[in-house]
Amino acid sequence: MLKAIIFDCFDVLVGNGLPLYCQKYLKNDPKLMSIVKKYEIMSNAGKISYSDFVAKLSDLAEAKPEDVERILDENPVNQELISYITKDLRPKYKISILSNASGDWIDDFFNKDQRRIFDDIVLSFQHGIVKPDQAIYLLAASRLGLAPKECLFIDDKETYCKGAEAVGMRAIQYLSLPQLRQDLGKTLSTS
Repeated sequence: MLKAIIFDCFDVLVGNGLPLYCQKYLKNDPKLMSIVKKYEIMSNAGKISYSDFVAKLSDLAEAKPEDVERILDENPVNQELISYITKDLRPKYKISILSNASGDWIDDFFNKDQRRIFDDIVLSFQHGIVKPDQAIYLLAASRLGLAPKECLFIDDKETYCKGAEAVGMRAIQYLSLPQLRQDLGKTLSTS
């Protein structure tokens, strides 16, 4: 029986400024983007600080750190999804966040009322584990006091959904709120 829904953060609950940076400063150059991905993984795993991450991206783009940080901070909250979670999902399920993140930005993104809807938050940099490593999904489930089979994971990246499925969670790839509602309805009707 499904008891919890675990959400990714970037490109699901909030926007993501990193693709904007890559487009604006690097023109989505594949070679440069592979360097960015390496830095992102290091930062998300807590191997370099967020300020070091910004500095590396600034050097790569030959831009001012404050300009790079400003574009990275363009992460608007998905208000429609938050409302749906609050009204329709929170009354029935535990709600959690599992995110590859390079810092604790929760207070920056979500107001006090929005933060209350989450029973737990697992940020990769705090544990030195990044998705799709199976250990981070197991950690997210155990912190909720649940088995993986009792959890549903929602992420915009198929690779991360497959990581959740590998430990026994159900998963839905997030493309849009209407698509999520439809897929979630099907999943919940079979649980």
